[in-house]
Amino acid sequence: MRPDPRWNATTRPYPRAELIHELVRGQAARRPEAVALVDGADRVTYGELDAASDEYAVVLSEMGVGPGSLVPVVMARSARLVAVLLAVLKRGAAYGALDARWPAGRLAAIARQCGSVLVADDTGGSWPVPAWPVPRTGLAAVAAAARPHDPVAVPGDAPCSVFFTSGTTGTPKGVVSPHRGTVRLFHECDFADFDERTVMPQAAPMPWDAFNLELWSTLMNGGTSVLVHGEHLLPGRLREMVADHGVNTVWLTASLFNLYVDEDPGAFDGVRHVMTGGERLSVPHVRRFLDRHPGVRLTNAYGPVESTIFATTHPITPGDLAAGAQIPIGRPVANTQVHVLDGERICQVGEQGEICITGDGLATEYLGDPAQTARRFVTLFLGGVPTRAYRTGDLGSWSDNGLLHFAGRADRQVKIRGNRIEPAGIERTAEGVPGVHWCAAVPEAEEGSYRRLVLFYRSGDGLEPSQLIGELERRLPGYLVPDEVRRIQHVPLTPTGKLDHAELLRTTRPAAPAADPSPSGDRTCAELAAAYAEVLGVREVPHDVSFFALGGTSLDAMRLCTRVESRFGSAVPTSQLFRTPQVKALAAWLDSPRADLDQDIPDPARVPLLPMQIGFLLKQQLDPDEVSGLCRLAWWLDGTVREQSLADALRDVAARHEALRARYVIDDPPVALAGGRPEPAWQVLPDEPDEDRAWRALDTALVRPLRIEEGEVWRAGLVRARDTGRRLFEVAVHHVAFDEWSQDLLCADLSDAYQARRGRPQPPTLARIAGEHRRRLRHTDLAAQREYWRSALRGLPRLAVPDVPGTPAGASPALTWEITAAELAAWDKAAQGHGTTRFTMLLAAYADALHRVTGQPDFAVGTPVSLRGGRILDQALTCLIDTVCIRLRPGLAEDADDLITQVRNAAGAALAAADVPFSEVVDLVKPVRDGTSNPLYQAMFSLHEAEPVLRLEGCEARFRRPEPAEATCDLVTGVWPHRAGGCLVHVKNRPHQVPAAFAHAVGEELAGTLRAGPSSLRAPLPTG
Repeated sequence: MRPDPRWNATTRPYPRAELIHELVRGQAARRPEAVALVDGADRVTYGELDAASDEYAVVLSEMGVGPGSLVPVVMARSARLVAVLLAVLKRGAAYGALDARWPAGRLAAIARQCGSVLVADDTGGSWPVPAWPVPRTGLAAVAAAARPHDPVAVPGDAPCSVFFTSGTTGTPKGVVSPHRGTVRLFHECDFADFDERTVMPQAAPMPWDAFNLELWSTLMNGGTSVLVHGEHLLPGRLREMVADHGVNTVWLTASLFNLYVDEDPGAFDGVRHVMTGGERLSVPHVRRFLDRHPGVRLTNAYGPVESTIFATTHPITPGDLAAGAQIPIGRPVANTQVHVLDGERICQVGEQGEICITGDGLATEYLGDPAQTARRFVTLFLGGVPTRAYRTGDLGSWSDNGLLHFAGRADRQVKIRGNRIEPAGIERTAEGVPGVHWCAAVPEAEEGSYRRLVLFYRSGDGLEPSQLIGELERRLPGYLVPDEVRRIQHVPLTPTGKLDHAELLRTTRPAAPAADPSPSGDRTCAELAAAYAEVLGVREVPHDVSFFALGGTSLDAMRLCTRVESRFGSAVPTSQLFRTPQVKALAAWLDSPRADLDQDIPDPARVPLLPMQIGFLLKQQLDPDEVSGLCRLAWWLDGTVREQSLADALRDVAARHEALRARYVIDDPPVALAGGRPEPAWQVLPDEPDEDRAWRALDTALVRPLRIEEGEVWRAGLVRARDTGRRLFEVAVHHVAFDEWSQDLLCADLSDAYQARRGRPQPPTLARIAGEHRRRLRHTDLAAQREYWRSALRGLPRLAVPDVPGTPAGASPALTWEITAAELAAWDKAAQGHGTTRFTMLLAAYADALHRVTGQPDFAVGTPVSLRGGRILDQALTCLIDTVCIRLRPGLAEDADDLITQVRNAAGAALAAADVPFSEVVDLVKPVRDGTSNPLYQAMFSLHEAEPVLRLEGCEARFRRPEPAEATCDLVTGVWPHRAGGCLVHVKNRPHQVPAAFAHAVGEELAGTLRAGPSSLRAPLPTG
C-alpha cells in the first residue's frame, strides 16, 4: 500500500503576512500596551518593542545593513536582544544569534564566515569586522526617543536567521533559514493554541532553532515571552514562572522532559500545553506524565534544523502507549511534506526508509558550504515533479492511519564484532523491562571503530544491572545484548538540552573488576568498599586497587573522608587516604589501635592559628600595605538588587562564622581572638559611567590592606554602571580567614540570607575547628612524614630563572588562555588510562614546559592542599590549607608515559605527607635562603574548583574572577574550570623576581603542550 497523498496535503496561504517582523508589528498596532516581554523585573510592551526596534533599525541602516546582510548578534538574553533581532529583520537582513560564552576565536571565525558588515555586540569582544556596541539603555527609553523606520520589503523565502551548531571543536555549521520556515508553523497554527493568552518561557540556546520556536511563536500571535536567564529551564524555575507570570505553554527536549518527570512532575501544574521532542520519547516517562496530568496537552514534535524547528507533530494520547509501541512523530505541519524513501523510490506503508522533507520550512543553504548544501538538499522527482528536498538521514515509516514513526538515525547504526546493530531497537526493548524509567544504548569507540555497546539506565525500583541484563538476554538475540549495563543517577545534557553521549561515557565510571572477596566477617572492608562505591558511582570496587586508580579525584577524596567519618565515627585525613588508598589498606588503618581520640578543644576565646594562617599574619605584620593576601569574589548582577537586603545578608553571614569576626594577633602562639568587627565594611559607591570604570572604582575601594589584628577581616562593595544598568558586587576576605573551599559556603549562606531563608546547619566554631584538626593529626604518623620530606627534598636545586633586566615598571598582566572541552577531554582520557587524576596530567604538562624552557631536569613545584575532609571541617568557613612541595624530575623521564608515572608517584607521595606544615618542612630540609623567594620552590601550580555560584532573588549573578593584585610566588600558574566545559589557564609572575619574557615563554610552551595533547609530553628539547 502506497502512502495516501492526502497525508501531505498541507499547502495553505499566508493571509496576514509572510515575514516575522510584519506579524510582530501587526500585534503592536492592535495591542500596543500588551506585554510582549518579561525580562526580570522589566515589562516591555508591544508598542515599546516595535518602536525600539525601529530606532535600532535606523542605526543599522546608517551602518550599511540591508537585504543580503547577515548580522552576527552576540548579546546576553534580554529584551534588548529581541529588539535588535527585529531591527535586523526590518532591514531585510538575517541574524545569527550567537552564544557569548563560546571561545573568542570561534566567534570571530563565525563573524568572518557570515561576511557581515558588522557585529552587534554588548560583550566588548574583539572582532575582525566593525562592531556595533549595542547601548544598554532600557527599551522604554529607546522607544520614547525612537525614529520611525519603514521595513525593507523582502519576499517570504528571504533568509531571516542562521542557526549554528554548538559543539566545542571545528568550524560551526550555519544553517540559513527563511522567514516562511518560522511563519508557516505559528501563523494560524494547527498543533498549538498560540494567541494573546499564550505565556511561554524563552530558554532555548540562542544559536538553536528552538530559540525561534519559543520567541516568535509567542510574539507573532500577541502572547508574552518570559526570558529565562540560565542554561536550562529547570523544574523549580518553571514553578516560579507559572506562579509569577502565568506561564502556560512550554517546550522541553525529550531529555529535559524526562528529568522533570523523574525529579519534579508537579512542576507542570498550571501548564496547559507541553511540547517535547528533539530525541526519541521515553514511553515510561510519557505514561507517568499523562497519569499525573491528564488535562495537559502533550505534543511530540520532530524536525531537523534544516527544516526549521518542526516538520511533524503529534498530540499524544494514552492510546499511543501500548506495550511495545513507539510514540508516533505524527503528521506534517503546514506547508511541509514528508516522504519516506528508499533511494528515490517511495516506500510502502510500514516499510522503513529515509525520511525526506520538502516545503517552505527548508533551509536555503549551509552557510559558506555549497558542497554540503548540494549533498543534503537534493532535487527529487516526486509525482513526476522536480522538488527540492532535504535528506535527513533519519529512518522512519508510515502507519496505515497516516502517522509517521521514527526508527532512529541511519548513521546511528553501528557494527560491533561484525554485526550491524541499531541502538534504538535495544533501547525500546529495555524500556519494556519493568523498573526501567529511562535508558540509552551508547557505543564505545576505540581507535576509530566501535568495540562494545553500553546501556545506561535509570530506575527508581531498585532494578540492578545484573537483573536488567538477564532480562535482555531473554528478550534479545545474543549479539544484540549490550556488553555492559550501567545504572546512573543523573542524565548529562548538552547546552541544547539533548542527551550528551560523550559526557555520559566520559563521566560515568564502569564497574570495577571483581576482586578477591574479603575474609568472611571483615565488616570494616565491606562497609568501606560500600563507601568507595557510593562516591565513585559504581556498583562494587575491588579491595586491592587504589581509590585514585578507580577514577577518584581530590574532591572525591574529601567526600570519601566525610562519608567514612559518618560511618565509622573516625576522622580520616585526606593525606591518610593518599597513603592507604586501597580498601584493604585503609580498613587496616581504621582497625588499628590509636591514641585517645577525644577532641582537644582549645579555649574558645584564644584559638591557636594553623601554620598557614600564621604565615599570612606574619606577612601582614612585616608589610602592612601588602594586598596579596586578599581573596576576592566578584559578580555582575543583572536585575533588581535590594541593597539593604544585601547589607543585611552580609551581616547575617558574619554572625554565622567566627572566622569573619575574629581578631588575628601575634602572641605565643599566634591566636584568633573574639571581639572583631561584627560585620564587614560595606560600601555602595556612586554610579559610574560604564562597566570598566565601575570595575576600577570598586577595585580602588576594596583592594586595600585589611587590619586583621583589629578584627577587620573582610569588606564588600557595590557599584552600578550607568551604561548597562548592571551592578558589580565584590567581596574581599583576608586569606587568614578564608580559602577556596570557603567560597561555596559563603555563597550558599549569602544566597539564603538575602532571601531571608533560615535552617542551614550551624557551622562549627573556631575552637571546634582547631580541636578537630588536632584530633586528625593524632591519627597520623608525623615522624614518617617528616622523614619523607628530609629524604625527598635532599639536595633540591633551585629553578633556574633568568635575572630581571633593569628595574621592572610594575606588575605585568597575567598570560591567560583557554583549554577547550575537547582538548581537556584528551587529558582526562589519558588520566583514566594511567589510573590517575586530571591534576597529575596537568602538573606533568607544567613540569614538561618548565623543563623545556629552562633545560633543567630537576626542580620543585609548590601546590596548595586542603586540610579538610570530615563533616566538621567541611562545614568550616576559615583558612584550612597548606602548601606541599612536589619534586619533579622531567629530565629523567624516557617518554610521556614515564613522565606521567613519575609525576603521579611524586604528587601522591607529597600529598600523603601533607600533615607536616610547610614551614616545618623548610626547617627540616634547611635549604639555602636568599631572603626574596620561597626557599624550596620558585613556581606554583594549582587546579581550582568551579566558579562559586551566587543566587540572589530577582537578578542573575555572573561571576567575574578578579586578577590577583600580586603573584603569591615567583611564577604562579592556575587552572580554573569554566562554564563551557573547558578551563582557563593563568600564568603570572612577580616582576622583581621573574622576567615577563620568561613567564610568557613558560606559558606559551604549556599552552602548546595542552593543545597538542598528552602524546606531546617529553618532546625533544630544542637544539642550537
